[in-house]
Amino acid sequence: MFIFYNLYFFLDFKFSEMSYNIDYINNVNTKVNFNSYVNLYISIYNYILKTLNSFLYNNIFNIEFYINVNNNTLFIKPLQYNVYTISNETTLVFFRLYNPNNTILQGITTYTVYPSNLYIYINKIQCFCFEKMIIKPYESVDLPILFYLDSQILKVDSFNHISIMYSFFNV
Repeated sequence: MFIFYNLYFFLDFKFSEMSYNIDYINNVNTKVNFNSYVNLYISIYNYILKTLNSFLYNNIFNIEFYINVNNNTLFIKPLQYNVYTISNETTLVFFRLYNPNNTILQGITTYTVYPSNLYIYINKIQCFCFEKMIIKPYESVDLPILFYLDSQILKVDSFNHISIMYSFFNV
């Protein structure tokens, strides 16, 4: 996008009110007015930009991650608090678990999605959810979540913001 804007302003500034001689060899004073070419370029550019903006605005999803820990004996946090993704693109997010105690912790992680009707469109390829985890004393673990949004999510009402909350429970 930045390149398109710079190119637009460069062309607008350089060629909008200029004419150039293009036939120097025969010394014929043939002038071409670049205004018509620049105006054509600008209209094509505006159309492409309008189409791109509508496509990107409707297809980019902001996904935020939250944590809920039922005890104070474990630290868990997302290493990316939010990501931007589009449908059918795999996204990788990491969570870090740390056991600051001298006891072994065992637990299970679940997740909830808001808005809840989008739950069926989040396809997880790899996740640590619903698996029993054993975390040794003073151990730090980075856990990946690899997922993608199903393309059918585009047919749902315009939700571009999804919140996912992970809850850790002791077993």
